[in-house]
Amino acid sequence: MKGIQEGPSGQAQTPKKRKGQGAAPSVPKRQNVKKQQDSDDDAPVSQRHLKDLYQKLDSLIGSISSSSNITYFEAAVKVMLDTLVKEHAANLEKPNKAVENSTQSFKESTEKVDKLIIDAPAFMTDLRSAADSNVSNENKTSISYQITKLQEDLVVESKIMDELALKTTRVRVLSTKLTSANNEIVKLKSERAVMKRCMSDVNALLSNLIKAHDPMLPLTTCKDLAKKLCPIVAMLNRLEGV
Repeated sequence: MKGIQEGPSGQAQTPKKRKGQGAAPSVPKRQNVKKQQDSDDDAPVSQRHLKDLYQKLDSLIGSISSSSNITYFEAAVKVMLDTLVKEHAANLEKPNKAVENSTQSFKESTEKVDKLIIDAPAFMTDLRSAADSNVSNENKTSISYQITKLQEDLVVESKIMDELALKTTRVRVLSTKLTSANNEIVKLKSERAVMKRCMSDVNALLSNLIKAHDPMLPLTTCKDLAKKLCPIVAMLNRLEGV
């Protein structure tokens, strides 16, 4: 551009004002543009934004084209364009960072899912082993409990059988004794019948003897004999009536 000189460092320098030139025209402030950018920093630059920017640049160029200080205008435009480029680059960098973060998060999630898929068979195997072990332990516990209960029942049943055998033996002994007693009673009854018959015969003989009057025996002897035989006859009568 005309009127711009480069300094030793290669940067553009604005020439000094010449005498007789008026003050540089005022550059319209970019308050509206700045407000819009401040209010929506994360919004991407759209076609409408560029169109508004071009209109403002055209109005700015139109307002300054009549001025003799073109060099100052070019420097201001360059500064403004640099600022716009930096802001545009910053606006583009934010979504790029968001995309990178999202990509990294998706990559990490994918790695976790892949690891979970790889570890799933081993986890299921361990789970099945644990379940089988629990079932086996429960079965062993149940079988052991049933065996213990069966042994306890057998002990109780054995005691009952021992008591029953002892009672059966006692009943058999009592039955044998009862049979012997019955036999003894039958035997005694038979002997009693025989004794009754004998006592009846003896009683009859003694009664006849007492009542008899043998002329060969003296009267005193007969009385003494009757006196001795009467108690025996009375005792035989009592025994015969039993």
